[in-house]
Amino acid sequence: MKTEQELANALKELMSRESLDDITVKRLTDICNIKRQTFYYHFRDIYDLLTWIFLNEDLNKNNSVDKWQDAVRVIAKYTTKNKRFVQNTLSSAGKELFEQFISSYLYAVTLTIFAKYDKKGVVPNEDKRMFVSYYVSGISSAIIIWIEKGMKENENQLIKHLELVVGDFVQGLILKYTK
Repeated sequence: MKTEQELANALKELMSRESLDDITVKRLTDICNIKRQTFYYHFRDIYDLLTWIFLNEDLNKNNSVDKWQDAVRVIAKYTTKNKRFVQNTLSSAGKELFEQFISSYLYAVTLTIFAKYDKKGVVPNEDKRMFVSYYVSGISSAIIIWIEKGMKENENQLIKHLELVVGDFVQGLILKYTK
């Protein structure tokens, strides 16, 4: 296993039990049985390692995503599987990293959905990117709030509540542009 992945696994394991603020490079290198200098060969600090984790997580593995609800379901499953790790990330200075992680995923999925439904290019690309940014910001914020409130609703309830606000955003926007 690559050193980066070993360190990532160690950090995720530790963060499943404790705050990021309590974890040191020394503890990570001890767990991985490597020298501290090896850590610094790969990463500047623990936040750099946390960034690496989110850049290398594959949310689409074995997941078919055809609508925004599927994307939210994928994020909810990831969050449920990694609950303490995610919650500890959100309660640390690494919060923005997780927010960017889910926002980037939702942004890419939504642009793919747009391409599927707007084959004629009715919505100009610049407008599309702007609206997708607004849309993703709202959904990402709702997901973060859901996580920070302890994920009391299951993923289907979360999606149902989001559907009341979001609806068929992409199709609705395309329809407005065709009028």
